[in-house]
Amino acid sequence: MGETTVISSQDICRNNDGYIEFVEGSLSGKYFAINKETLTIGRTNENDITLTDGSVSSKHARIINDGFSFKIIDNGSTNGTYVNDQKIKEQVLKNNDIIEIHPHKIKFVMHETQLQQATTVFNKIDMSAASYELKSGAVDYGKGLLVIAEDIDKIVAAPGGKQSQILNKVNFIARPADFIIILGQSGSGKSTLLNSLTGRQSISGGSISLNNLDIYKFFKQFKDSIGFVPQFDIIHRNLSVYKAFYYSAKLRLDIDTPEQKIESIIEDTIKKVELEQSREAIVDNLSGGQIKRVNLGIELISDPKLLFLDEATSGLDAGTEEKMMLLFKQIAAGGKTVICITHMLDNVNLADLVYILEKGNLVFCGKPTDALKYFNIPSIGKVYSKISESNPEKLKEDFEKSHFYNNIIKSKISKIKEIFEKFDFTVAKTPDNKVYEINESGLNPAVKKLAAVLFFLSGLLGYDHSKNDITFGCSKFGHQFYYLTKRYAEIIGKDYKNLFILISQSPVIASIIVYVMGNENKPLVILLSVVSCMWFGCINSCREIVKELNIYKRERAAGLMIQPYILSKLTVLTVLCLVQTVAFAVIIYIGCEFKGPFIYNMAGFFITSIIGTMLGLMISAIANSPDKAVSLIPFVLIPQIIFNVKFVYSYFEIDGALKYISQIFIPTYWSIDAIRFFENELFEKYGNSYIRVSKPDLLSKTIELAVLLTVSIVLFIVLNYITCKLLKKNDIIQ
Repeated sequence: MGETTVISSQDICRNNDGYIEFVEGSLSGKYFAINKETLTIGRTNENDITLTDGSVSSKHARIINDGFSFKIIDNGSTNGTYVNDQKIKEQVLKNNDIIEIHPHKIKFVMHETQLQQATTVFNKIDMSAASYELKSGAVDYGKGLLVIAEDIDKIVAAPGGKQSQILNKVNFIARPADFIIILGQSGSGKSTLLNSLTGRQSISGGSISLNNLDIYKFFKQFKDSIGFVPQFDIIHRNLSVYKAFYYSAKLRLDIDTPEQKIESIIEDTIKKVELEQSREAIVDNLSGGQIKRVNLGIELISDPKLLFLDEATSGLDAGTEEKMMLLFKQIAAGGKTVICITHMLDNVNLADLVYILEKGNLVFCGKPTDALKYFNIPSIGKVYSKISESNPEKLKEDFEKSHFYNNIIKSKISKIKEIFEKFDFTVAKTPDNKVYEINESGLNPAVKKLAAVLFFLSGLLGYDHSKNDITFGCSKFGHQFYYLTKRYAEIIGKDYKNLFILISQSPVIASIIVYVMGNENKPLVILLSVVSCMWFGCINSCREIVKELNIYKRERAAGLMIQPYILSKLTVLTVLCLVQTVAFAVIIYIGCEFKGPFIYNMAGFFITSIIGTMLGLMISAIANSPDKAVSLIPFVLIPQIIFNVKFVYSYFEIDGALKYISQIFIPTYWSIDAIRFFENELFEKYGNSYIRVSKPDLLSKTIELAVLLTVSIVLFIVLNYITCKLLKKNDIIQ
């Protein structure tokens, strides 16, 4: 048995974490502390808890302690793991849950008395000392996050081997219920600051924390609590407002969220962004201000505690911009932390605080009215011309000597740190991955741990760890694939004009081939037909990722899996390819008098179009705009023609390097080789000429089709892998 603490009922209160009690089976009456990151249960001695029964698998299950919660995971056991009589693959444990690993029943326990003791600890905390004073009425601080940035630098490479400092030791604090606006001229570093605070852009120096936890180390835990509304749209414009919210809810909320709950969230969001009258309207038909509200609503669906707005009101008229700013203010008043960048200064007075940057230096932080006094200007609109007159580093130095800096930033950060230091909050990862402890003198060890958990579950600091992601694996994959496919099919189906153009290509091109070539020169007809099918697939898909890249990036940051995303595109486009290739094959088969089995020829065309689709998706992942994606298609298709012309006019016989290049890099080589086999275009060299050989039988043609299918599967896997890797690059923090 591994190093696991066996405890008695009298020792329960000395347990640092949760514990399990065997209530049935050979270990009945024994208690085991969950005092490590992973507690393993199984039949072999290498497990922490050994159960020798034959019905128990060698490595049956494991209990994970991530510092916030306890999760049991079945390791693919033969007889399964049950929680409260329900078979599970993965389940977050609640107090008094009954785990069954036949014939054993195990109770997971966390005593109410311990929780009550832990609650007493937090009643001692003076929240006003941590600058959480109420500004108006009762504010639920559990709805927001505390953001602290200290001395953050951002240095990037500049032309000529030099370096450019984008941010120069910037300090920042934002509290729940704060509405903060970051101001600055172009190149001042405000977007860099915002992106750094979101945790999606690295910094060169300093630190950024959310609720006293390093945002980069704990980004995975916090990402669901961070909303980000960029300047560009993160919505599909040809969906209705309701459907845009619906699919967002399905992809962002837990997969076991009841449908009734989802409907309630959507209706509340629509009401919150004041779009009740436009509920069923197509987004593309809305006004600019309404579209901005839809973008905001998409983020509010998941109820983020920290909301970033990057030029979210750009392009709006003054009246609409004011309404949006009032809406942001209202969201902050509900307890959320709202941080906004804007170029428009007319409504800056709505902010609780403004941060002003100049060439990477923080030159002011305070109330908008205080900025007028500090810079001695009649209106906030004059601030840019005022700060342009002075050296930005000198402005930074002067500001850090002012009472504004001391009262708003320095002293508040210090007071908050005192709170954490008083309770000795440890946030460094220990070897066993335990990160939260409270070590106040005289506290029971069990209370310390439970207090730390309660501290983060409670509204005092706001992060809701109860929303653990327990939807890994096939369930999450299948859930995302289903709703991504459903959404994409609806988007494609509503673009009637483009859909008509794509479908009509195949009969038009097939008719042209029939008119020009007829039944003459069948090898050339085969080449033109195969390349045309490759074109159908490429043109269908080459813009489908890049045209919604901003949406993909935002959804990816919110938990979107790459593979279901790619497969959803491929599934819908495969149906489109099937329609195209059936129409194409019928016209070619009849018009050019093909003699081989129709289903075989059609399969050859269809497989080619699927490979073309994957090539198109890869191109779409490479390009940074739809126009560039289309421009890359000739680099794929023209080599198909050049290499295959040589293949066709050499009586399908090529040797040496040309043959190997064609087999590896020219997918249509295999399609042409298969279809000419189906059509009995088989030749052997006889002297200086070629003669047609006997017709192959159906079995030989079936084998040839199987070869084409096998090669295509390999190509599909390779192209899919490359596309995934290309999309994965968007995840890298820069």
